[in-house]
Amino acid sequence: MELSGEKRVEYFSAEPSSLKETRLHWNSCPTCRATFPEAVEVMESLKHEIERWAITALSKICQEHLKEENASRSAMTDPREFYADKLASLVVHGDKIHESDVQWALCYAFEGLPDFTVRCDSPSESSQRIPLTQCAEYILSLEPRAQSFVFASVLCHEMYYQLYRRAYRKTQDKLIRVEPQTGRLNPIDNDEYEHPYDCDFIHTSIKNAILNSEVSPEIAYDSILAAASEYLRRFRESIDRTPSGREPSSIEVRELKSDIADSLDSLKAGQDELLRLIERNSRPASAFEPDIQLLLGDVYGRLEQKTQRLLQVAEYLYDINKSEPNYFHGPVMMMAAAYENELNVRIVGRYVVHLLKEGATTYCVESSTQPLIDRGSPRNLTLGNMLWHLKNDRRLREWAQKVGFSSLDLISDDAGWLTGIRNRAAHQPIVKRSVADEVRHGMLQNDGMLARLFAFDAEP
Repeated sequence: MELSGEKRVEYFSAEPSSLKETRLHWNSCPTCRATFPEAVEVMESLKHEIERWAITALSKICQEHLKEENASRSAMTDPREFYADKLASLVVHGDKIHESDVQWALCYAFEGLPDFTVRCDSPSESSQRIPLTQCAEYILSLEPRAQSFVFASVLCHEMYYQLYRRAYRKTQDKLIRVEPQTGRLNPIDNDEYEHPYDCDFIHTSIKNAILNSEVSPEIAYDSILAAASEYLRRFRESIDRTPSGREPSSIEVRELKSDIADSLDSLKAGQDELLRLIERNSRPASAFEPDIQLLLGDVYGRLEQKTQRLLQVAEYLYDINKSEPNYFHGPVMMMAAAYENELNVRIVGRYVVHLLKEGATTYCVESSTQPLIDRGSPRNLTLGNMLWHLKNDRRLREWAQKVGFSSLDLISDDAGWLTGIRNRAAHQPIVKRSVADEVRHGMLQNDGMLARLFAFDAEP
């Protein structure tokens, strides 16, 4: 019985490689070639129909993601949870197997089941991921917003691949072990099994892991979006070089791959290192502690433990990007977070403890919109909030001078300078290495910004 066009697409789109396997069989079987000589035209037509179906699926995935994002924004009040949910949703979409997965939809362009990369390396390289240049016609047919979503999703999948694998493993009640002597495949019970396969379970597992990470979900999300935007911009620039302005053919796209690869050499170097680090094949953040100790001297040992850890993560992120000139958001934001924490521990937090001991239940400076204490509870303050109090809170300044901080103006200048850099880094797609170098130079010295928080140390 001959299938209708719609039924044929439904049948052969069950797996990305279905049509390819049929074509390979026809090419290698003399009987099939003799019996079905028209199969070449039929399969070529069917390939285009499946591609159109996959492109439509990609567009729908983008639309659903944006709807879910808007719904979660209104439902969640915790910014960390909101951004962790957004990151997890870029890795795993929807609640059904494959139907809402960007990687799965892209597989139809390749007619296989690979993972993809925003980079433009050859698939023969060690990562074994297929560059998105091999899906150029798919991507160019999408609206700009959907193109951005595809790049962000693929990049996020690369970044959090190990989290995805660990979550996926927990949904498999059996694992397959290869016997080294015989090569036989033996199923064994999975001690890590927790839940039947379910996208919601995997999504929640990834989200919780991101929430428990020392890197702020908002910083991670903004960094991934900025990097994905730059990869897409350069991808488009290279494609636009095609003569006559028409949409490029797949042959022309392959010819352009080398041009794209050349333009992204520095990004590739940084990304290769990042993938190795995420796969735990490189130095952990704690390995940078001796280097930081050497730069800060005795100051490092006096820093609060969380500050030390944030500095380690900042150096870890700096090392990841040392070959990439324009994406130093991570180290800059982590350095700012380290200073914010230590400023709170050394001055503002100590002042709040002093107020609470005196019985204060509410403490709000006139014209300040963020109280230090609200109904007996200390408020969480950002670096910008603390800067405002250092400059405008007369009682805080008097207390600080009384306990030994006689150069608050210098500390206020440091906080103001760093707040400006942090705010620009949070809202700009590019943060140059020179900016990160400037922040590191200001903080990682034995007489620098952190050291000044101890220069006039005294107990209240």
